[in-house]
Amino acid sequence: MVGIVDLDGIRERVEIAPGKSIEFIGWSARAVASLLRRFPFLTEVMGGKALTLTEMTQTDPTALGAIIAAGIKGGLENKEMEDSCSDLPLQTQVDCLKAIHRVTFPKGFRPFLSDVFQMTPAPKPSMQEGWNTPSDFSARARTNGPMEPGTSTPDTELPKPSSDSEVTATPPSGT
Repeated sequence: MVGIVDLDGIRERVEIAPGKSIEFIGWSARAVASLLRRFPFLTEVMGGKALTLTEMTQTDPTALGAIIAAGIKGGLENKEMEDSCSDLPLQTQVDCLKAIHRVTFPKGFRPFLSDVFQMTPAPKPSMQEGWNTPSDFSARARTNGPMEPGTSTPDTELPKPSSDSEVTATPPSGT
C-alpha cells in the first residue's frame, strides 16, 4: 500500500554549475497561494497576461527568487533560499522556471486550467466584477468548456446578443 510519504511527486534537476544541480518539485496549492498573496501581479500572469522577465523584476525584484525557491523542497517562504535563487545567473533562473513549470503542470498550463474550470461551476455574469477582462480567470471559466493547448481563447463561444438588443453605430451624415 502506498503511504502519503511515498507520494513525493515529479522532480527535475537543473544544473546550475558544473557538477552542481538543484532538484525542483512542483508547486503545491499552498505555494501558489503564498506567491499570489506576496506578489499580486502574478494573478494577472497566471490569468494570461504576458509579462517579460524585465517587467517582473522591475515590479518586484524579490519575486523571481521567491518563485524559484518555492519550487525547491523547503524553499517556500525561506528567505535565505530566496536570496540564493535571486543571485543565480539569469539563464540559470530561466532554466529553473522552465523546470518548475514542467513539474507543476506536466500536461501543460492550459490543460490544467481546463481541468480546474471543468470542476468549477460557471458564475453568472451579473454577479461577477471585471467580467470582460481578458486576463480574468472567470472570463475563461464562464464558458465551462475546455481550452485546447496552443490557443489563447476558450473553444466555446459565448452567446451573441439577440438582434433586438444589439446597438449599432452609424456614421454622422453631412460631414
